Amino acid sequence: MDNNGFVEFILKCGALKIGDFTLKSGRKSPYFFNSGQFDSGELITKLAGFYAQKLNSIFSLAQNDVLFGPAYKGIPLAVGCAIQLKNLFNIDVGYAFDRKVEKSHGEGTGKATKWCGKTLEKNNRVFMIDDVISTAQTKIDSIELIKKLFGDIKVEALIISLDRQEVTNSDKSASQVFQDLTGVPVISVAKMSHVFKYLVSHELISKEQKQQFLDYFDQYGTEELKENCCI
Repeated sequence: MDNNGFVEFILKCGALKIGDFTLKSGRKSPYFFNSGQFDSGELITKLAGFYAQKLNSIFSLAQNDVLFGPAYKGIPLAVGCAIQLKNLFNIDVGYAFDRKVEKSHGEGTGKATKWCGKTLEKNNRVFMIDDVISTAQTKIDSIELIKKLFGDIKVEALIISLDRQEVTNSDKSASQVFQDLTGVPVISVAKMSHVFKYLVSHELISKEQKQQFLDYFDQYGTEELKENCCI
């Protein structure tokens, strides 16, 4: 899979912004990744193609596999990825998502009050598709919902677009916290270390901006990020 192509894509569409940003966590960051920029048919199709390529490069997917997109941002990603798996690799998988608001009319009985899409069965493998992982809790809640509705069905992996490779208050990354608590591996289309190297090698950031990145990584980065960026 072409990681450079993904970096070029997120830069071109403005999803990756360089500057001075205050994150939800309160941290001051030299960059911001805004998945809300994937706001057209062309952009979401291309983004979903990167997810599909990543999935296909690691797993032998089959018709009994299901892509689960947590509401709300995970929904178009899961649907788009399912479409691109069919378009690019002729693999027809199911998709599903949860409802944040329970449905009480129409088919809104039983599991359908909280679930929409493919009904899970014991022979299904589930792949969770989302944009990023800021805290582990929302993803953990999704796994608990799946268990509550369908029993002991395994979630094979969580696939996200960009891993910021930052530690949380526990000195572990959100990805590591999630994996430790659930046993579900986190796979990213790209990691911040690769994005940073691309920005530097293509001279897309100034020396001052480069230092701001390195200072930020030194304060909040995982050991993997620091090692790959030679801090």
